[in-house]
Amino acid sequence: MKSVGIDVSSTSFHACVYSASGKQDVHRFALRGDWLSEFVRWCEARGVDAETDWIVVENTGVYSAQICYPLHEAGF
Repeated sequence: MKSVGIDVSSTSFHACVYSASGKQDVHRFALRGDWLSEFVRWCEARGVDAETDWIVVENTGVYSAQICYPLHEAGF
């Protein structure tokens, strides 16, 4: 099982993949264009399964809402 931790700001977010052995990778995503497809491809390349793994988002009010709804609609 893996998890992805997300730290959101107004124009970007950082995502980090964790597994039982620890941190695997971290990446910054700009919140413009097709960020959702880029994030999904990044997760898939790291073996993150949207059906079984966890996506954990820092609660920053309106900033976190701008990514939580699209992630939920994408199956995370």
